[in-house]
Amino acid sequence: MKENQPYNPLGFAAQAVSKVTNLPHTFFANFINFIKEYGVVALAIGVVIGSAVGKFVNAIVDDIVTPLINMLLTVDLNSWQWGQVKIGSFLSSFIEFVLVLIIIFFSVKYVLNFFRLVESDKEKLEQKELKDLKKGVKENKESRSKEK
Repeated sequence: MKENQPYNPLGFAAQAVSKVTNLPHTFFANFINFIKEYGVVALAIGVVIGSAVGKFVNAIVDDIVTPLINMLLTVDLNSWQWGQVKIGSFLSSFIEFVLVLIIIFFSVKYVLNFFRLVESDKEKLEQKELKDLKKGVKENKESRSKEK
């Protein structure tokens, strides 16, 4: 390993696997670089979370919203049809779509605001630490100059 490069455990794993399987090292190195560069793990996590949110919203629409509409209108929403066109089923899917949009909008908005808040607090803390450090250096210089 070169001295100016930090230790990379993924690179070591790629070397170990290529030695065991006798496949070229470049394949595993390229594969690991692909995973890191394109954020494959983050994408997979996003897909899993998106699937869970979709199931949650579907349950809300099927178990809460649709029965409430049925109670208010005293007609089964899923039975609304115009010929072969299932209007009630379409409305149910549309409500589900709108709820997913609302959930995504608020979650992204508040998550981004949280990260902005954390980042601004971090910057304020760094500025305060820098100011305190400068003040300490100044006081140290003044005390040394008074000693002489």
